[in-house]
Amino acid sequence: MSMKKIGLVVAAALVLAGCSTTSPSAEPEPAPATLAAPAAKTGAEQAVIGALEKVDAGLTKNADRAVRRSKNVCDSFARYEGDETKIVDYVRQEFDGGTVSVDAGKAVKILAAIRGSGFCG
Repeated sequence: MSMKKIGLVVAAALVLAGCSTTSPSAEPEPAPATLAAPAAKTGAEQAVIGALEKVDAGLTKNADRAVRRSKNVCDSFARYEGDETKIVDYVRQEFDGGTVSVDAGKAVKILAAIRGSGFCG
């Protein structure tokens, strides 16, 4: 081997060796920023999620969204003051979409699940 080739091999070995070693006194790299952990679900939230899962597991694919939609349904009780037809239609609109198709029959089951879970208080 020529001197030039030996020099290149040695240089390459030194570069590679420098990349693979760490100094014992080196500071650890800071952890990358992460998203905040999701908030723990309350007992009422867990109850409504469980009740909705029994109707259709797709309704709870995104648990935070299921809880938010359930809260909206609870709020609709005052808005529609006992008009079950309007409440059922609201539930249908609130939960329909994505991977879940909600007709009036399923909306009635969702409404019963939300009410039965005690979520609305």
